[in-house]
Amino acid sequence: MRKLIFTLSIALINICMGQDFETGFSKPVASVSSLSTYTNSPVSFATGIPDISFPVVSLPTNSKEISAGLTLSYHPKNLLSSEKASEVGLGWSLLGINGVISREIVQGLDEKYDDAANAGYIKNEFNDIYYYNIGEYSGKFRMIRDIANNTFQLVKLTPSNVKIEYVRNSNTATLIFNSFKITDDKGYIYIFDKNSVSPYKEGAVSIPFKSAFFLTKIYDYKMQELVSFDYQVDTYTQPSASPGTFQNCKLKKIWSKDNGSIEIDYTFTEAYKNSMNDPYEVNSIVSKSNAGNILAKFEFTYGFTEFTNPYDYKDSISKRTLWKIKKYSSDLSKNETTQFEYNNSGSSKEYGAIPGQFKDYFLCDYISHNPGTNEIENPKYFSLGSLKRVISPAGGVVEYNFEANEYAHKEFQQYMTDLTDNMVYFGDPQFQYLKPIYSADFNTNISTTYNFAVSGNTSQYRGVYVKYVVNEIYPYQPGFEPSDGSQPSLNFTILDANFNDGFTGVLCSTPPPIVSSTRFMLNGGTHTLKIQSPTGGKGHFEIYEMTIRDLPHRNAIIKKDQGLRIESIKYYENYYSQTPAKFERFAYDKFDETNSSSGENIVEGSTQGYLVESIVYQNVKVFNGDTGGYTKYYYKAPSAYPSQPGPYYKYWPNVNITKGGLIEKKEVFNMGNLLLASENYDYTLAEMNVPNYIPIAGGDYETKTAWIKEQRATSKVFDQNARAVTTSSELIKSADDFNLVTERATNSDGSTQEKSYKYAREKNQTALINANILGVPLETQVTKNGTVVAKSEIKYDNPSQLYPTSVIAFTPDNLTSSYTGIKYEVYDEKGHVVQYSTTPDSSTGIGVPTTIIWGYNKTMPIAKIDGATLANIPQNLIDAIVNASNEDANASPADAQAKEDALLAQLENFKNNTALSGFSVSVYTYNPSVGVTNVLPPNGIREIYVYDSFGRLEKVKDVNGNVLKDYQYNYKQ
Repeated sequence: MRKLIFTLSIALINICMGQDFETGFSKPVASVSSLSTYTNSPVSFATGIPDISFPVVSLPTNSKEISAGLTLSYHPKNLLSSEKASEVGLGWSLLGINGVISREIVQGLDEKYDDAANAGYIKNEFNDIYYYNIGEYSGKFRMIRDIANNTFQLVKLTPSNVKIEYVRNSNTATLIFNSFKITDDKGYIYIFDKNSVSPYKEGAVSIPFKSAFFLTKIYDYKMQELVSFDYQVDTYTQPSASPGTFQNCKLKKIWSKDNGSIEIDYTFTEAYKNSMNDPYEVNSIVSKSNAGNILAKFEFTYGFTEFTNPYDYKDSISKRTLWKIKKYSSDLSKNETTQFEYNNSGSSKEYGAIPGQFKDYFLCDYISHNPGTNEIENPKYFSLGSLKRVISPAGGVVEYNFEANEYAHKEFQQYMTDLTDNMVYFGDPQFQYLKPIYSADFNTNISTTYNFAVSGNTSQYRGVYVKYVVNEIYPYQPGFEPSDGSQPSLNFTILDANFNDGFTGVLCSTPPPIVSSTRFMLNGGTHTLKIQSPTGGKGHFEIYEMTIRDLPHRNAIIKKDQGLRIESIKYYENYYSQTPAKFERFAYDKFDETNSSSGENIVEGSTQGYLVESIVYQNVKVFNGDTGGYTKYYYKAPSAYPSQPGPYYKYWPNVNITKGGLIEKKEVFNMGNLLLASENYDYTLAEMNVPNYIPIAGGDYETKTAWIKEQRATSKVFDQNARAVTTSSELIKSADDFNLVTERATNSDGSTQEKSYKYAREKNQTALINANILGVPLETQVTKNGTVVAKSEIKYDNPSQLYPTSVIAFTPDNLTSSYTGIKYEVYDEKGHVVQYSTTPDSSTGIGVPTTIIWGYNKTMPIAKIDGATLANIPQNLIDAIVNASNEDANASPADAQAKEDALLAQLENFKNNTALSGFSVSVYTYNPSVGVTNVLPPNGIREIYVYDSFGRLEKVKDVNGNVLKDYQYNYKQ
């Protein structure tokens, strides 16, 4: 149906460049805006989106809660015909620490009217959507404009307690952003002050606007830098543009302070700038230690896949496709390859009434020689180009089979009645098809007229198609030459056809030998086809009429831009295995209604003239091929909370919660259909406290962002006699910050347990609140059967540095009585605990101290001294091991072993120094960004950790070289 193109020829480039695909494009930065798909269609059984991701690189940072890493992730909805291929290939995105705020234009550019002195100036409504992605945090927001006062309010469209701030430019006529600052609920600060500038096309004019904002710095709450980002910025101008310069930004380097870097190398192709491909292509990603030594290198190999041009079905376009990722060892001498294969035959499922037919394209395939020209409309071929197989370095294969999304029409019987009444135009080619009603081989020497009957009565019209093939045209009689020199012809007509009805016309035709397909609009009854020729000839014709497929009709409607869902996932031991070692199959029909999809089509509105739609499934059955059993999932969709009339818009409650599916019930069955276990869920939903309702995608609805205030679950496990063991649980969140405040569990014997939490707001910790450290529990209490059995509190008593100062425990029998379990007494400037004490005496506050010495540029603990305070340890001893560890951290590969040996010698001296003879000392060495290499515990029995060149733990040995543990990695080279 479509072939993979292994080399990109000049002709192919011309095809790619033939269409200006930026016009009217609502997602202006393709590789960035594709990230919004993960927010709008999250990974879930309810959306049919599987989790397909591959960690690429990762580096630690100076905070244990922040990791600098990149993951390659695949989303089938980024495969739509209108979607561009990203810098890592169609459907793929680089996710992780590379934070970005992307933008989707809704009904025109928000800041279009930026000059109050202009006669056409108006204070328009702001409705563009902004999506943010930063590691574990993602969501979306928009601006609400008070038109009377020309003021603006940022409104979050996803419930979270991240704090979003912005800096605007000096233009007071409208709102134009310069930068953003996001503070997460642990107090980490993300700065977005690098932006791309894209053209917004209005007629022949291109207006520059800031289309995406890129993360440049990550700080802790003390504004100490953790991670920084460098970008390759390319600027350009367009002749049709308003005054201004456009620019692209591509992430080039990620710096994890004191830990290393990640570098990305690109190829830029100028000719791709207005194509369906990001003009940048990732060649390689390299992670390096702080000393600049290579830790790992990843190379990307691409091809191009040919697709039908959505704007011209006779044309084709090509999109970048990821084929291979090759991971190199740190010394670049070895590599492991992960390979990707893509669907080139479509789905195994037929969606038309007759296999091989869909609409009238089959009548014209002989012209294009490419039946895939109907892939834009034929659901069988929607999955062309989707990810098919992942072949791991070990040789195992995961096979993904995608198929078209479906939904159930709310008024299906009326829908089918309308289709039955219309037999002229294709309203839905899943149900309407062309039925052969007559065919003949003709010879004008025998007959020139042929009668055929069209179904229906004389007052009804049908679409009738004639495929006409000329095999031979008889020549003129010898000696006869027409005056105009024309050659003999062999045509046909339908005698009573109305050629001016606006419907009748030739779909396609070829020069000799003549093959044509012509459609007519004919009423029911008998009609005559006549062969017309001055000389005669031979040929063949076929006549088809539009009709409706036989009952039963399946209520499963498909639209071409609704994307794909996963149909099955199969796991093979190797590429040549015929039988999967295990597999999962997914079914999306209603459990209580045969011949009906459980899909619900959600239409929020429209943008750029296109409907904003998505599909969520209320019922999903997952078959486990290993056991023969299956699991049934029930989800709430937006119809569970229907829209309500309003003065201007319909009010649609809870749509942000339910559009991705809200789990309602789960049932597990064995292969004999015996119910083994079940889980039932119930919710209390609430709305965020914002002053304005939010129009949805500029459409007919408005809403308020909802969140789950309470979740209740009841679980049952059944025995062979269907007797159930029942447990239940409840989760309650706070209205202020959406934090979990209570979790309760009731066991099958009736006993209960409850945990409750308090956070900065409940504890009135002003300093933490000001720093937005709202998601860290400060107090935890545990009760069993109503009796408190444990209570603890984390204290933050030093407002100058927002680190824990102590952990307080309360006595269960007297909650007014407490004791300090641990005191955090000294921190370094990076927030590492240097000295703490346990079980301090209540009267003196003195407990058993422990001191930790941080080395490797203060990124790793290199010594732990139990029983000693920092003051007990001579500074010269500390300096000696810290300096030696820094040299080891900064060593080149050639010097690494010598520097580690020197550090080990210093650590041995430190450990055995008489000044520390009264304390218990453990010391450590590391391969930075890989792992611990030596552990010398107090007993002196050294453990040695050996890694291979890919950074994987290979052996654990003792000091005599005896292998304590051995790890094998059987990967192909």
